Amino acid sequence: MDTLIPAILYWLYRLSLRAFPQGFRAEFESEMLEVFDSLLVQHTGEGWRAVLRLGMRELVQLPAALVRTYRRAWRKQRTRSVFIQMMRRSPFHPLPPAPDGRFSWGQTLLETSLLIVFAALLGLTVYGHFAWIPASWRDLGTGVGGVLAGLALPVFLLGLAHRMPRWAYPAAGILIGHSLILAQPMRLLVFWVSTLIAVFFLALMAVYVHLVVQPLPRFLQAVGRSMALDWTRLSFGFYGLLPAIVIRAFDDTTRNDETLYFALALLVMGVGALAYARSRRQPQQLGALVGGVTGVLVLAVLKQLAVQGPWRTTPHRWLVEVSWLSAGWALMVALLLLPMFASLICRAWADSRRAAASG
Repeated sequence: MDTLIPAILYWLYRLSLRAFPQGFRAEFESEMLEVFDSLLVQHTGEGWRAVLRLGMRELVQLPAALVRTYRRAWRKQRTRSVFIQMMRRSPFHPLPPAPDGRFSWGQTLLETSLLIVFAALLGLTVYGHFAWIPASWRDLGTGVGGVLAGLALPVFLLGLAHRMPRWAYPAAGILIGHSLILAQPMRLLVFWVSTLIAVFFLALMAVYVHLVVQPLPRFLQAVGRSMALDWTRLSFGFYGLLPAIVIRAFDDTTRNDETLYFALALLVMGVGALAYARSRRQPQQLGALVGGVTGVLVLAVLKQLAVQGPWRTTPHRWLVEVSWLSAGWALMVALLLLPMFASLICRAWADSRRAAASG
């Protein structure tokens, strides 16, 4: 009896340790068994009742110990979670000095030149009834929009060759916006959105491969460093879609030159780009872009109110127009915010990799 009871209690105690997390067992199981074995040896001399009291005490303490251990393990795992790391940190970070529009008006004009040229061409086409303006330009999407896309393509390729400085991002956005103009009449809008989302996730996976599996080619690393320097550059690129949104938002049966709303929308678009280029902090940069998009689409709604009259007279048309404009605003704001979330995910991946490397 004196040896059987301690042997049974030792076996039960070792069996109970299997209820603890594997990592905890790997670190503490052998030590806990040694301590319990020494306690059994000490109490054996006091009789089998003392040994049973020891076993009952450990049994009573077991549930609380399990709860504490699993809670610590869960907190540790949560701390390592990429999602939790992403949610805990601020998406904004101080911007290092760079040769961009924040410090030079020449760079500011370079970064916003395509949008300013587009606004000027659209203004001349809509409000200036000049004989020298080609008739094909009257179709804003394929006319002026096509001219702008033709200007944006070499700018984008030149920027790509220079590893994507900030002035190259609007050109990329303008080209994406022109593809939207071409996709809509062919009823490929869903395909266009799906392709854009797929490209975004492929870019994220490329970053993951670079951080975890193997480095990307040097050219892609250089482009990635440009994006990582300031994620709002990507938002500025998506802001380049705004010309296509302007064309679509004001493309209806009413002539745009009958009101000033179209001209004001072009002005707001340009002011938003200039405010972004001159802002030196990321919250102000993002606010300038969101403000530009919001101002343009609010003016489009005001134009509908001015030319169609109260919504009670044409409720169905009002509903269609407002729904489309709201969807356009939501799409643009989502695109402007996507780089922020992508930056948080990539930084969390990088932190996890550094933590794993340091042990």
